[in-house]
Amino acid sequence: MDSSPAPVSAPGSTGRRLALAMLLVIVPVGLLAGWIAGTYRDAAEAPAPTLPQPVDPILPNLVVGPLRDFLLARGEDGSRRIFFTAAPANVGPGPFALEATRKRAGGRWLVTQQFGERDGGRSERRVPADLVFGGHGHWHVRLGASYRLVARSDGGEVVRRLVKAGFCFFDHERARPAPPGAPRSPQFSSIGCNGRGSAVVRMGLSVGWADPYTWLLPDQRIDVTGLREGDYRLIATVDPDGWFDETDEADNDAWADLRLTHRADGVPIVRVLRRSRVR
Repeated sequence: MDSSPAPVSAPGSTGRRLALAMLLVIVPVGLLAGWIAGTYRDAAEAPAPTLPQPVDPILPNLVVGPLRDFLLARGEDGSRRIFFTAAPANVGPGPFALEATRKRAGGRWLVTQQFGERDGGRSERRVPADLVFGGHGHWHVRLGASYRLVARSDGGEVVRRLVKAGFCFFDHERARPAPPGAPRSPQFSSIGCNGRGSAVVRMGLSVGWADPYTWLLPDQRIDVTGLREGDYRLIATVDPDGWFDETDEADNDAWADLRLTHRADGVPIVRVLRRSRVR
């Protein structure tokens, strides 16, 4: 984890939140065949979780792609913020699939992680995650990622923290390198995150797909007002509370070493020294 690979998509993509023309929730290799896609507007239609507990599930593996698109901006009030793009990805052998149901609009969500079993069946496990209705007009998994800025001196002190409010996970770009079994086209759509009155929400990441949150979006900035110039490490963590089952819980971080400095004319800037990469 010591080099800077090419980013997996062009910086500043603004179309990541546009819904696809139709909902595709087609899991590769039929692992979750029969997991019916749909938008439930009537709470009476919401199905109760009925799948068995996992026995021998094919698990996903959540990671964060290389952090990118860094920009240091200064506000009119003198504040300074670093903007950046982060892309959670699934590089495991199985899809990352979540389903949330509730009995009525405004009711509490029941969130489950769903799996394909090695014998061809399907299973699910309740997880302590909750949903929040975000600014993009659909539901998000609350606290799907966190960020912290660490001083490279002073014993590695954490000088800033940022908690990402939530993610609507769906296939937006292919991870690189893509693991075996990755579908060529997206299987999870933002439409699965549904609207405010929905009783069922489905989201996920196919094998070998990522969901970048660009530097233009809310929560993709960290306040560095008052920090002195010098070297810092920005660390991004997906699933920071360990709610979801994965093949590897130890590779959920990505980092970038940054230098806060200034141009010859005194304008403050941020330089990227090095970045981690997906193992």
